[in-house]
Amino acid sequence: MSCFYKAIAILTMGLTVLGQQSIASENEHKKTELSTKKKKYYNRRLLVRYKESAAINEINEAHFSVGAYVIKSFDLPENLDVVEVAKGISLDSAQEFYREDPNVLYVEPDYPLHAYMEPPPVDPAAPPAPPSGGGAIDPRLSEQWGLDNKGQTGGTADIDINATEMWDSITGDQNIVIAVIDTGVNDKHPDLEKNMWTNPGEIPANGIDDDSNGVIDDVHGFNAIANNGNPMDDHGHGSHCAGIIAAEGQNKHGGRGVMQKAQIIACKFLSAEGAGSTSGAIACLDYLRNLKTRALNPVNLIATSNSWGGGPSSQALSDAIKAHQDEGILFIAAASNEGFDNDIVDTYPADYPLANIVSVAAIDHKGEKAWFSNYGKRTVHVGAPGVDILSTVLGSDYDKYSGTSMATPFVSGLAGMLKAYDTDLNYLQIKNLLMTGGAPLASMEGKTISGRYIRAIDVNGRGSLSCKNQIVSGRLSPSVDRMLIPVGRTITLSAININCAEPNGDILVPFLPSGTAVKLGDNGLGIDSANGDGMYSKEWTAETPGRFQFIFPKDDRVTVNVYDPAQMKAYSHSEAVFNYRYFQGTAMNAGDDTEATVDIPFPIMFGGPANKFDAITIGSNGAASLTNSDPIDLNNAVLPAEKYISIIAPLWDDLNPAANDGDVYYDTIGSAPHREFVVEWRNVRHYNSQEGATFQIVFFEDSSDILFNYLDVDFANQSINNGASATVGIQTVPDQSVMVSYDSPVLANNKAIKFSITQ
Repeated sequence: MSCFYKAIAILTMGLTVLGQQSIASENEHKKTELSTKKKKYYNRRLLVRYKESAAINEINEAHFSVGAYVIKSFDLPENLDVVEVAKGISLDSAQEFYREDPNVLYVEPDYPLHAYMEPPPVDPAAPPAPPSGGGAIDPRLSEQWGLDNKGQTGGTADIDINATEMWDSITGDQNIVIAVIDTGVNDKHPDLEKNMWTNPGEIPANGIDDDSNGVIDDVHGFNAIANNGNPMDDHGHGSHCAGIIAAEGQNKHGGRGVMQKAQIIACKFLSAEGAGSTSGAIACLDYLRNLKTRALNPVNLIATSNSWGGGPSSQALSDAIKAHQDEGILFIAAASNEGFDNDIVDTYPADYPLANIVSVAAIDHKGEKAWFSNYGKRTVHVGAPGVDILSTVLGSDYDKYSGTSMATPFVSGLAGMLKAYDTDLNYLQIKNLLMTGGAPLASMEGKTISGRYIRAIDVNGRGSLSCKNQIVSGRLSPSVDRMLIPVGRTITLSAININCAEPNGDILVPFLPSGTAVKLGDNGLGIDSANGDGMYSKEWTAETPGRFQFIFPKDDRVTVNVYDPAQMKAYSHSEAVFNYRYFQGTAMNAGDDTEATVDIPFPIMFGGPANKFDAITIGSNGAASLTNSDPIDLNNAVLPAEKYISIIAPLWDDLNPAANDGDVYYDTIGSAPHREFVVEWRNVRHYNSQEGATFQIVFFEDSSDILFNYLDVDFANQSINNGASATVGIQTVPDQSVMVSYDSPVLANNKAIKFSITQ
């Protein structure tokens, strides 16, 4: 029996700083970044976006009716409010109320951004230390292997971005502005203070909003937590990123940034503990966009550097990033640090399908992919140095951190240098050059879209500043090799095809069984609409059931199986005789919020004998699907759930098999033509329990019946025992389901439920 696994990242129900968590190492100063456990709600805040047609009185009445008051409203995304729901009112109920309001475009939790963080190593109020190096110029430059690698740190010579060669031509430009959205920036650091952006419309510390942007004394940026103009770093992570971009060169302090001259805007939305929220990130994006577009003293903002990520998809955050795209601002994002494949794992904000996003993986000084770095052949654009990176922190200090957080500002700095080198480049051309100008690297081949790590300048046509006839081409979507979709579903076929900064021509994709070819055309996102951006796409709609195949360049094949939902019949349920299937089985090696797609040796007749499925997606959260390839969320829902096509849910809840000695197992038992395929959640704990439960699904070769068996559903926690916080039932299509229970303790040990087709 063959199978392939889809590892799903730890989802933090919010955004997770990709910053400095200590790891076991010979060097206690080496730090890496880890995600944290998710929460359903981080606070009592919701993000509610109204349609343009909504009247102010209707909006106010809706907030009043749900017991919510507005904390903040944004210019962009327009009509987006952050509201706080009064205590005593269910947040689930509040969300449902907003969803039913015809004036509401969408509503979602204000997802958190959090990580396990060490306290700042230095008091930010401490006086600056004397310059290091005894008068030498940039005395710690030799430790910065990412800029110039001679093997001095034990790595491989020339695994670097060729910064020293670039500096022979250009060292930066004070007219180029890069924003660091993070924990703030230590603007008093001797290697940063001269490269901090200074708002020409502000008089420092006069307590007046001199430039009428709503922020008092925003001399060097904005603090979205305190809603004031003091973005001083009290953690160190943001300052470290800022120093990688633009630590001042040619002085007697520390080392250098990729840009020795530039302007850094600080936007702080992460606290001293590394905690923040989606609304805080949006506040930063809103503030920065206003700087870019203001009539008086508009800011030449080229890119934002975003070394944070995680959490579920946020439409509000995506809309805010899209607003930056509309203004030609790059959003450079860390790919995250769980070591997962972002083609399979949804990792945000790096995975939003927006043209201005550049997703960055990390490499070490030997050119290997960093052990922690996420990757993605269809979703992560480039690699960059990200292990043992020396940069500025609090006080006047320097430290070595590791993470995709550190790789990201390398790319941000090079983006700034490209704009300084050629001011006519637009954001798409800069993005293209970051990819095509990189140096090919075995560890990035098949791990990133480009197969390269960034390179400033090089020979033989390579290097972003010296790029000539360097082509990057390949499939972007679908990101998976096999899909199962219903008749009528539209999918996007897309590919990249660029030569240095420019598009490289349409792509023909042969289509089987017809033998014809689908033409992927440029999507027209370029500043010059005739040229576009080198991203080529075509929408394809599944009109009939069957098995179809698309052949992208380099014989890169995608198989799409199409089924007819009209043939899916509803189930009914009844209590059955308990007969538990005991078997050893194959372990899924399930972790928290993971899933696996498994081939089945006989076709399962789901929703009736007319529908036959040969693969099942099994989720660690007590549910499976024969039609979904996307993960089943940890938050159970009432059936039918529009978010999913089908769900088979014996006990859909926030489960974590990895927290105990538990796992999810599957096996085929019996003999043809009466075989059974069994999926068992064995001794799996709930997020809020210390004891595990054991239950299973049984599918039959000779019947479309489905059986749920419950051996032990006692978690030793009254609030979750016997399905008290779970969904139990089956959904065949989004508007057709049978639900046994929702958040109700109707299950029991040694109980069985049988589901049969309603005649």
